[in-house]
Amino acid sequence: MATPNDLKIGLILLPPRVRIDWPASLPDGYLGQGFGLTPEKNAIAFPVDEGPPMRRPRFTKAVTAVQAAMLMTEAQWQTLKTFYLETLNGGGAAFYMPKPLGAANETWRVKFVQVPERRPKKADWIVSMKLRSD
Repeated sequence: MATPNDLKIGLILLPPRVRIDWPASLPDGYLGQGFGLTPEKNAIAFPVDEGPPMRRPRFTKAVTAVQAAMLMTEAQWQTLKTFYLETLNGGGAAFYMPKPLGAANETWRVKFVQVPERRPKKADWIVSMKLRSD
């Protein structure tokens, strides 16, 4: 049965967008070393009949490439793997996580660009993530 929140496209009925949040059991702080925010190029140039090429935005909202690292326990790493593989369907879905350099409880919508990686640090793991905000 369709609800007012469903979106009808032809004969396909799509459910409303579901908000997916970063698991509360995972860290909400980032390691300073290796952290970076890089705005991606959002302009495209195209030729015109006369004069210099014109430029326009490629997207309506500019995206930012994010390189982040977090310190995690083995249990947190397992939670992240489950979140990535099952909740995000192999990293295909966007989710909301704590925003770096933001106010308390401020989140931003991001998506994994590649599979998270880990390397040992004493009894814990340093987990590296490449994300894209939109």
